[in-house]
Amino acid sequence: MSAQLEVRSAVSESWYAVRYEVNRHKSIIQQLDALNVDVFPPYRTKVYHQKNSRTFATHNVLLFPGYLLVKMDFDVVHTSVVMRIMGIYGFVHFGGHPPMVIPDSVIANLRKSIEQFQKNSVTPVARSNGMAFIVSENSSMARAAAFGELLKQVHATRNCSRQNKMIISS
Repeated sequence: MSAQLEVRSAVSESWYAVRYEVNRHKSIIQQLDALNVDVFPPYRTKVYHQKNSRTFATHNVLLFPGYLLVKMDFDVVHTSVVMRIMGIYGFVHFGGHPPMVIPDSVIANLRKSIEQFQKNSVTPVARSNGMAFIVSENSSMARAAAFGELLKQVHATRNCSRQNKMIISS
């Protein structure tokens, strides 16, 4: 019986964006980990020269301050449990719709773009397109705004495909 539950939960896990208070970043990630929720806080590593020194230092920069990406199954961990965590404002959704599912392909593309950026292999042409542009943007507000627009596009695309399926099946 438990094997069936494990298979079911692995299939129904989806990625969601959660808005949160940035000052509580570490605490929120620890609490989500305790709930067995996969957390992906997208960040890039910035290397900078230390003042009055010959050494370099690194600093992790959140790509989308105020947003965490979480992979979870609402049948296992309900949204209300996540919402009770101090500092979480809510799941990203549009209109009266339930929390927006972020396709695995978007997460994979984001991970790939971060990796390419870290290797400095993102060409100027690639930077002007999609996720690589978002990752390479210097302004955190611009990155968050571009990510929000990307989520809106994904949401609109999914709604159009659902409406077309309903029309075809009618």
